[in-house]
Parts: sequence; structure tokens; C-alpha cells
Amino acid sequence: MSLSIAEKGVEMQVLEDLYMGDIHPSERSFKKDSQYSRALNEAVKAGDALLDTLAEKQKEQFEAYMTAQWEVNVLTDGKMK
Repeated sequence: MSLSIAEKGVEMQVLEDLYMGDIHPSERSFKKDSQYSRALNEAVKAGDALLDTLAEKQKEQFEAYMTAQWEVNVLTDGKMK
């Protein structure tokens, strides 16, 4: 199974954050069959389905949006603690 463009960008950012010590895996764990896990799986499926319908330029724009949204979430998460 290949990763979508958005997942590749997120994957690299996660690896960088993990390496830099910005992510603490013990703080971000969840159960495999939890409501969160199911919702995450549905979000990934929907994102992949959407990407399959987009032209290359639209995929790039969507990836930029997802990256920006991820950064907002990280900043918000950090400030809420």
C-alpha cells in the first residue's frame, strides 16, 4: 500500500518531530480499536478517496492545506498543555 501525498508529508514531519524530541510517544498513544482509531481510519480513507479524484495541481494544493492544518493543530496542542 502506497502512502498518499498528504500522508508522506505528515510522515516526514512526524519523524522529524520524533527525532527532535518534540513528540513523546507515550503521551500520544491510543487503543487500536478505540473510537479515535476508527475515526482516524475513516479520515484517512476519505482523504485517499478524495486524492484519487484530484488532478496533480489540486493534490499539491490539498497537501499544502493539510500541512498547514497539521501545523495549526500542533501549535494549538502545544499551547493547550
